[in-house]
Amino acid sequence: GLSGIMGTGFAMASVIWEIDSWSLAKQSGFYFAIACVIMFPISYFANWMPHSTGGILSYVGIFVAIFLAAWVAQYFVWKRKIKKMNEGIKDNNDMN
Repeated sequence: GLSGIMGTGFAMASVIWEIDSWSLAKQSGFYFAIACVIMFPISYFANWMPHSTGGILSYVGIFVAIFLAAWVAQYFVWKRKIKKMNEGIKDNNDMN
């Protein structure tokens, strides 16, 4: 069903985060584009949005806002984890 399509699509898109040669901005942009391609048709045909210009624009606005909020939250979580790991590495090097 729809959840299977969504799950498969997002699982495949998650590979983007493992492309180390890409910048975070490029990874995020491609992931966002893939998420839009997956979610918009599903949302439209599942009637998760009104089939009008206003309905489509409000859906896109909400989708962008949720994506940005999740991205910013994850960015700060990982930034904090990396800082802690770096402090641990520094502490271990100072002991040697």
